[in-house]
Amino acid sequence: FLQANFRFLVADSADLRRSAYDADHMVSWEDVVQVEAGSVEPLSCPVCFDDAPVAPQMTVCGHSFCFPCIARHILTTRGDGKPAKCPMCFTEIRLVDLRSVRRRGIKPPSVGKTQKFVLMARHRNSNVPGRRTAKAPPPPASGEWPRALPDCGCDVFAKYTLTGEEVAIATQECESLESHIAVLAEQSAVGELPFALAAVDAMTRRLDRWI
Repeated sequence: FLQANFRFLVADSADLRRSAYDADHMVSWEDVVQVEAGSVEPLSCPVCFDDAPVAPQMTVCGHSFCFPCIARHILTTRGDGKPAKCPMCFTEIRLVDLRSVRRRGIKPPSVGKTQKFVLMARHRNSNVPGRRTAKAPPPPASGEWPRALPDCGCDVFAKYTLTGEEVAIATQECESLESHIAVLAEQSAVGELPFALAAVDAMTRRLDRWI
């Protein structure tokens, strides 16, 4: 489900050699920095129904939540040495397996509108695509995945995009969570604070692993 519906921003250190020629091979989840979800509708949290999720995270089963919301669910429903289960599909989930998710807006085609197509090419022994035009360079060789520019998401056509911005992405997530904690403190929402702090702790641990 993840491979069929999302694109992935992965760390430079990821081993993508097998994925370059085997379309069904999934990169190690440890190397995934961020998941990009193409969607017509904005991301929303199915727990609090907020259309602007706080530091949205995706589970290994492909569902997105506010970080504090899914942290609360994981910490309050796990027990007897077993991990918690996704509130949407009941797949086992853990805080350490969550990954940041961003939305890539999609405009659906409609009658009367012009649809633009892009001619693509790839080497015979590679699944890595590239644009094919008179001025464009030849398609990338096997294993040469596209790289993300600073503040940019995944390549539009490739399943994996390499990035060295793990620290910047995690830092931005932490800042978003800290802003949320400040709001909770002002509102004296004592019941929500522990789970927001747990989300910060989980993000900090993730940042430490990348560093």
